Amino acid sequence: VIRIDSFDNSAKHFLNNCLEEKEYGRGTLKHFNAGYDYYLKGEYDKATEEFNRSLDYNPEFEKARQFLSRSYYQLNQMNEYREERKKATELKASGEEEKAEEYYKLGYEFYSLKDYTVAVEELEKALTIKGDYPHARYLLAECYFQQKEYKLAQVEYERVVTDSAINEYTDDALWGSGWCYYLLEEYEEAAERFSKVLKDFPQSNLALQASHKLGKSYFKGNNYLETIKIYQEFLEKYPEYQGEEIEEVYYLLGQAYFRSGKYKEAEEVFNNLLFFFPGFELASEVKYYNSLSLFKENKYEEA
Repeated sequence: VIRIDSFDNSAKHFLNNCLEEKEYGRGTLKHFNAGYDYYLKGEYDKATEEFNRSLDYNPEFEKARQFLSRSYYQLNQMNEYREERKKATELKASGEEEKAEEYYKLGYEFYSLKDYTVAVEELEKALTIKGDYPHARYLLAECYFQQKEYKLAQVEYERVVTDSAINEYTDDALWGSGWCYYLLEEYEEAAERFSKVLKDFPQSNLALQASHKLGKSYFKGNNYLETIKIYQEFLEKYPEYQGEEIEEVYYLLGQAYFRSGKYKEAEEVFNNLLFFFPGFELASEVKYYNSLSLFKENKYEEA
């Protein structure tokens, strides 16, 4: 009788091999192990040959299918990789929920590879099976956004909010919906979404961005009084903030004052902008509007 130490990994590996050989067949395991050795050495062409031979013996051997797909991935043979992942999903997933999750995972992988067309196809399969799936819905919106399909993206972002209970993506989806509306030049709708982020999720890490984009939306919609209100609040709430948005906040605030006929306030904001950020890319334009503000105040010599 062979006594086996239950804590010995090599013994466990031996037992697992015996069990798998019994279940899937000796030829299946022989070629899988050969393929696995090649895989560890980085010889992926040879690995795919052995894994395919293993699957010729038993097409239901999930491990061979998984490592075959990984080998194709390493070889950048993405069509073959995708096909093997589908087959692995069919073997692995026992119910509809699991199938939806596997399609989501595959969609996520192709999103990470920036192959958004394939990612969309896989995510739509997940959502066909499971409609209330905010993870997949939000990622689908992100894919459309990356493809600059802003109308499609906006619809999917909105559905994350409307079709599901409040979840970890709700504030991100509201923000995404608002930004799509902004890029589609629907500024009133954009402002509504950014306002909702600030109202419903004041502690969100997107609050600062939402405030900045809300001001931009009001400005683009020619609502200068609301722009002034939002950006005054922004500067009061984030007095130490030095991120890239702050220069534009000063610039648009100055412009909003100027276009509202409040030239003294515009002059003050433009002066602050030039003082704090002398390297601002639109500095020459700021100087022009600053001089124009002085002129409007009848300060001709200073202008």
